[in-house]
Amino acid sequence: MHGGTMGTTQIISQLTDVASYDPTVLTIGFFDGVHRGHQQLIRKMVDFASQEGARAVLVTFWPHPRNILRPEEPIHLLTTREEKLELLAGLGCLDTVLVMPFTSELAQLTPQAYLEVLNKYFKLQV
Repeated sequence: MHGGTMGTTQIISQLTDVASYDPTVLTIGFFDGVHRGHQQLIRKMVDFASQEGARAVLVTFWPHPRNILRPEEPIHLLTTREEKLELLAGLGCLDTVLVMPFTSELAQLTPQAYLEVLNKYFKLQV
């Protein structure tokens, strides 16, 4: 689903596919199941982005970080990658969903270094 869209939500799988450097509000997480708690968090983020005149972008990962960090302890997921993306796009409020490959290299980044990487592609509103 590289560079595709679902409804009005752009789905991308590489940072280099980010279309513009517009002001952006991000939420970051795995979002397995896209349950009510996730939906409430996403709507709050979208409302904040709207107030700021910014894009609402959700960053998620595939595979699950635990599968990389502790492969001996496989995790049972509620949704497949495709199901999760359909649920996120179905909310109808996100501008972009970025599915970042979770790798051991990514896991080595400090939170600050990770935000610096994201800020190269998104003009983060904090």
